[in-house]
Amino acid sequence: VVNSDGTGLRALTESPQIRHVWGGWNHAGTQIAFMSNERDINAFDAYTMDMQTGVKKLVFKNSGYSVGICWSPDYKKIVLKLLSSRFSL
Repeated sequence: VVNSDGTGLRALTESPQIRHVWGGWNHAGTQIAFMSNERDINAFDAYTMDMQTGVKKLVFKNSGYSVGICWSPDYKKIVLKLLSSRFSL
């Protein structure tokens, strides 16, 4: 993530060997959603991350591949599209 003026670059993850797929910002701009195969190399779970604290939270364990589509207006839910049951890397 970087400030709008190009300063303040910071990595959101510390594990370059783990794959991450962008999900999107919530409407308030305070959290992001993303998918990651951190828990299981052959599955992408859904996570949220608080942008102030950097704390991530597993919100959906998946046995396959999914992508984040959008947040609900109350920020309590994320719409996911499940694309496959499993895959192998």
